[in-house]
Amino acid sequence: MKKLFLLALVSQPLWLQAQQKGFDIHGKAGNENAPGKIYLYYTTPFGSTADSVRMVDGIFSFKGSVFEPMAATLILDHAGVGLEQLNTNNADFLNLYLDNESVTITSKDSIKKATITGSAINDELARYNAFINGRLTKTAEGQNADEGIAALKAYIVQNPTSYFALVALTNLLQVKVNPETVDSLYKMIPPVLQNMEAGKRVAQGIATLRATTIGAMARPFMQPDTAGNPVQLADFKGKYILLDFWASWCKPCRVENPRVLEAYKKYHPKGLEILGVSLDDANGKNAWLTAIKQDGLLWTQVSDLKGGANDAAVLYGVRTIPQNFLIDPQGRIIATGLRGQDLENKLAEVFH
Repeated sequence: MKKLFLLALVSQPLWLQAQQKGFDIHGKAGNENAPGKIYLYYTTPFGSTADSVRMVDGIFSFKGSVFEPMAATLILDHAGVGLEQLNTNNADFLNLYLDNESVTITSKDSIKKATITGSAINDELARYNAFINGRLTKTAEGQNADEGIAALKAYIVQNPTSYFALVALTNLLQVKVNPETVDSLYKMIPPVLQNMEAGKRVAQGIATLRATTIGAMARPFMQPDTAGNPVQLADFKGKYILLDFWASWCKPCRVENPRVLEAYKKYHPKGLEILGVSLDDANGKNAWLTAIKQDGLLWTQVSDLKGGANDAAVLYGVRTIPQNFLIDPQGRIIATGLRGQDLENKLAEVFH
């Protein structure tokens, strides 16, 4: 299944007391019949669940339980082609939250136009979205990132006891706001939120962000190179090193690679080293090796082939790629997120 179906937040806990009765979803989407099929997909810390049922006259239902509320997706497969054949271009899907409550979902046709009733957490989600969207200005160029950050901060300040304050905090971590700012906002929420799994993940995220911000000492790690030989970040101590996270399947990364190569050719003779860390998985090893050759990458490449769960990526809080960290000879991070002209400008400053 294409991961883009999921909400940015994989699973989130509600601050309300746990309920043991489980969730009960009743729905109707038009008059859909076989081969039409509907899937309920959600991910917990223990793995992913993809339940499915055939529809009769558009009617469907799901039952289950969650130990705390989870972000989930309902996916309507009109033609019965199977979940693996669907993506964001041709799928009919609805993002929602699961809690142990009864929920009614209705639509005259597509599931993406459905109305959700009887769900306290989804009512709260609607209020949260309305708050954030109401503070964004849409232009021809899209939405202003600074407005989005300001809206998230405002929501937390005005709604510190809301479960979605955790959602807002997690989103702030994803855009790498100053860790001290996120920490001050985190301290506004009550212990009941902080002690939940999502609250603990926010605390961990703040610690990671603080450890990987400019001025912090780079975190050590070791991964195998393309030949399987272990390479440590410490092997490059005493030199300027660009720690570059990428993957063969990442189009923006592949677009950026020629620029990084140009920078390497220009500044390697002056002392620049690059360590590439791939977020390819074991099935993509050949694609990774091929991409290195196709893009003419001349520097050391490593990967534990765990995909997005790459240990170094987790250690450095990398959630999107391309991403990089420029580290000085003493092992201190002096810049992050250098792309295009920003990379050239920073290296010119360092090696002036």
